[in-house]
Amino acid sequence: MPALFQGVLDGVNYPELPTIYAPVTQFVFLIAYWIKPASVAVLQAILIAVDLVAVLLLLRLAPARNVLLYAWCPLVVKEIAFTAHPDGVGVCLLLAGVVLARDRRFWTAAALLGLAVATKTFALVLAPLVLVRARPKHWALFVGTVAAAYLPFVIGGGTDLLSLGVFAREWEFNSAVFALLKTVVAPSGARLVVGLLFAAFWGWYCLRYVRNGQRGIPRGDVLFGVLLLLSPVVNPWYLLWLLPFAVLFPSFWAWTASAAILLSYMTGLNLPDYTLQPYAQPLWVRGLEFGLIGLALAVDLSVRRRRKMREAME
Repeated sequence: MPALFQGVLDGVNYPELPTIYAPVTQFVFLIAYWIKPASVAVLQAILIAVDLVAVLLLLRLAPARNVLLYAWCPLVVKEIAFTAHPDGVGVCLLLAGVVLARDRRFWTAAALLGLAVATKTFALVLAPLVLVRARPKHWALFVGTVAAAYLPFVIGGGTDLLSLGVFAREWEFNSAVFALLKTVVAPSGARLVVGLLFAAFWGWYCLRYVRNGQRGIPRGDVLFGVLLLLSPVVNPWYLLWLLPFAVLFPSFWAWTASAAILLSYMTGLNLPDYTLQPYAQPLWVRGLEFGLIGLALAVDLSVRRRRKMREAME
């Protein structure tokens, strides 16, 4: 192993597991390696450039003042420019697919959505809804793109799916509904319940979206918001998938969540409390975090109700 990479590998959290990063993300890492091996700065520069493309795509979908909420959001800047989380790559590909599908350019949209799924499985939440008006041949391209991205890794004898399975079965961090369910049922049962709840919600939303004539862009803010509310793991950078849709559908709760989620960094790693395990949180952290988000959601619902009352009176 070259000495240059020994320090990099020493920083891997779970060296006993294969990588959890999907094929497109691996290709991004490869590009960074070609430019300068073992350089975080190069990877940061690539991800910042991708994020700027995402901002340009948002400008095609929403007013500039709304896009500024995303462009200057502290969470986005921190997670992409400073921490170099590659979720922004998948988000950019997903947004590009949304823009192209809106213009009925389904061939390119299907390919880009396939690449988004091959960047992170989160994209599966929205990609089928974006392609709901597409033809079977476009769907075939979508599936084929995902398969083509995974093929070199399957041939090479390893993908991210093994570690994703471990992640799905065992991990828990900063959860909301799952944490409450886990107090009354076994963790495996709680995972089954939250999985069924999200599947039911997603199916209900799909039916409603199709019955309404597939008008407009799917509510990614709502879908990703419910997913994170139910998920056993809610890392701060997961909100990168939600926030672009909060640009399209402005709400107080989404941008409050972008700030409140930073409280999740208050763990044993970052607090002078040696009784805490590295990724354990003080009890009050989640209460404050999700309490702030719930309060903001209540404000949104109150504003919406008042608006409907005014419209009814007019």
